[in-house]
Formats: sequence, C-alpha cells, structure tokens
Amino acid sequence: MIKKIKIFKNILIISFLLFMFIYNKNCFAANTNVASINIKQSTHTIFVGKKYKLNVTILPKNATNKKIIWSSSNTNIVKVSSTGIVYGVKAGKATITAKTSNGKKDTCIIKVTVPAKSIKLNKSYLAMPPGNTVLTVNFNPTNTSSKEISWKSSNPSVVSVSYTRKPKATLTLKKEGTATITATSKYGLKATCVVRVLKKPLNTPAGFTSQNYYKGMRYYKSIPKNATEKMPLIIFLHGDGEVNKFDKLGTLPMVQYVKSNKAYKAGNFVFIAPMRKTSTWVSSNTEKTLMELIRKTVKDYKIDKNRIILTGMSSGGQGTWYLASKYPNYFAAIVPVSAKTHFAKAENLVNIPIWGICGDTKDEEPERNRQMRVLIAKINKLNGSKKLIKFETIKGATHGSVQQAFKRQELFEWMLAQNTSIGSIVVPYNN
Repeated sequence: MIKKIKIFKNILIISFLLFMFIYNKNCFAANTNVASINIKQSTHTIFVGKKYKLNVTILPKNATNKKIIWSSSNTNIVKVSSTGIVYGVKAGKATITAKTSNGKKDTCIIKVTVPAKSIKLNKSYLAMPPGNTVLTVNFNPTNTSSKEISWKSSNPSVVSVSYTRKPKATLTLKKEGTATITATSKYGLKATCVVRVLKKPLNTPAGFTSQNYYKGMRYYKSIPKNATEKMPLIIFLHGDGEVNKFDKLGTLPMVQYVKSNKAYKAGNFVFIAPMRKTSTWVSSNTEKTLMELIRKTVKDYKIDKNRIILTGMSSGGQGTWYLASKYPNYFAAIVPVSAKTHFAKAENLVNIPIWGICGDTKDEEPERNRQMRVLIAKINKLNGSKKLIKFETIKGATHGSVQQAFKRQELFEWMLAQNTSIGSIVVPYNN
C-alpha cells in the first residue's frame, strides 16, 4: 500500500513539473515582442477615389502579437483601414502610421492626385507658313495634379517640337508639308494636332471690288495682287435677306470678317461673294451661272483646284449643301451655316470635310438645327470611322447672330488647311 502511495506521489510530482515546463514555455513565447516594423513603401501616389494596400514586415517573424494600429495624419485627404488599405479622398498628402502594441512604428507618405480624364490641345489643326508657334495642353478636369507631357512630331523635318515635359511646346514649322503633333500625358492620354506648313505667301492683299458681273450675276471679288503661287478659293453664298440687294450683301458679317481676317490681309486666298436675283440657289439657271462663275474664277486666276471651299448662310447654306451633293468631288470642304438640308444627298457627302454651324434659339429650332443633325447622322452612318464632320451648336445664337461664327480665325484656318491632294484636315468630332 505504502509502495503504491509513493508511486502515485511520484506521478503527481512528474505531472506538476511537466505542467510547469509547458506553462513557462508558453509564457516565454507570449513575451516575444516585436523588435521592428517596416512599411515597404516610404512614399506612394494614388488617385482620388482609389485604394491601395500597404505592405508591412514585422521582425522577428515569430513575434506573437503582430497586431497593427493604423492611423492617418489627415483623414480628409487619406483614410486607412484596420488592414492597411489606404483610400484617396482628395488631392494632397498625408502621413500613414503603422504602430504595434509595444510601440514600434513606421510611416509612409501617401500623395493623392487628381487624374486627368482627358487632354485636349488648344488647336487640333494648324495651317500657316514656316515660322514658330506654340501648342498648349488643356486638362480635364483643370485641377489635374500631374501635368507632365511628352511631345512628338510625326515628321520632324517638316515640324519639330521643343519642350521640357510641360503642357506647352514650341513648334518650328520648317518647310511645306504635313505633320501630326502628339501630346501624351504621364498616364497615357493623348491629343493630336495636324499641322500643315504652307508655302510662304508672296502675294499682296487686294481690296474688294464690287463692279463685277458674269451673265447678269453681280459679285464681290477680292484677288490678291502679284500672286506667284496657286491660292485657295473661298465662295460665300448669301441668304434670302440679300436677294437682289447688292449693297446689303456688302454689309454681311461674312464679307466684313473676310476683310479683317489675318489670312486675307496676308493675301492668302481669293474670295468671291455672288448675289442671286432669284429666290433660291438651287434653281437650274442660278446654279448654272454660279458654277460657270466659279470655274471662270479658277481659270482666270491662280487658283489651286484642290483647295476650293464653299460656305453659305441660311438659304446660302442650303445652296452649299445642294452644290456639294451635286458636285461631290469639286469642293475641298464646305461650311453650311444655319441651313435647311432639303436638297442634300448624304451618300454624296461622305468624303468631304464639313463644319456645320447652327444656333439653338427658337428661330433656329426645330427645323434648321434638326435637319442638319439628321443629315449629319446619315452621313456619319455611311462614312463609318472617317468622322469628317463637326456639327457645332452655338448656345444662345439666333438666326442672325450665328453669323458671328465667321469671325473666328480658327474657322478660316481650317478652311484654308483643306487640300484634296494631300488629305483632309478633320475638325474635332463633336456632334
């Protein structure tokens, strides 16, 4: 019996010692403190509205309590979750801190930027003689944080680019030809400008002459003097208010704006503005006389047959649609303004650059604006990816004030850049 008691006693002692050994071992393990914590990124950049997981290393690896408490120095800029996921709230920067229960910590600076949704150049086309000019990138939204831009010319021998990764570049136009300038943002957004370098004009600008007649059709005419190079021809067709009223035709905004235009003053183009006596440009007699007058002008003067531009206002715009449809390979481009489209044929207009302009007030809607939109939709459906048309609605413009569009230099630059022999300049697609 005594022997059994001794054995039992020894078993209890051994069990107690074993228990204490295991207990002490566990206590020892629990007290393995964190020696260091390291956030792998010292700085990181994210966009507004985006998330990013911060990576952390804790030493020693066998530290028992690896719990991390995350905090942000400015939660209005960067928020951080309990698992180290940062979220960009608005542009700025904040310090993110990762801290262990025994006080070890590390920090990371998070910069939040506003991404650009799109970029656009201040000009999408340019036509001018050799010289220097500047292109500028506009960002959407305007408060985009990163505005680094790289620039490239498709033909440096024609147009070279100098820049310092800023959203502005200087172009050097060297010789006659065409080049596409591409601006690329840090995150891959692109915008282009087609540059056409013209021959340096050697012409002398001429004043308008009004005593011009062809088979009873009176017209304004301006022919640069001493022309040594072939020039483009711009034809303007008036509306109903000027029928058989030649003095009134001379006061039209288009005629006045031509006189003040830089390209006109430089003697860069020939301009004619005929007056009709009948109620419409699409009558057979008026059409016949008009086309004969245009061909006579081309024959009599140094006109580049690849650069004949037709434009018109109101019923003159209707005549523009009609003549371009009937003679689809004759005009390099057309600019119909506030014009009904009854006589236009979409299938004949698929290969011609068009800049259509209309107002949005009651006297423009619904007929003129609607008809132009319907026709342009048909043309776009037929021409697929060519996108040769821009339809521009000018806010608040009436049937009279929409003519102010002719005052813009960019419209004349676009017209004068068209050349069927070397391809079209396409305006920004904005229907």
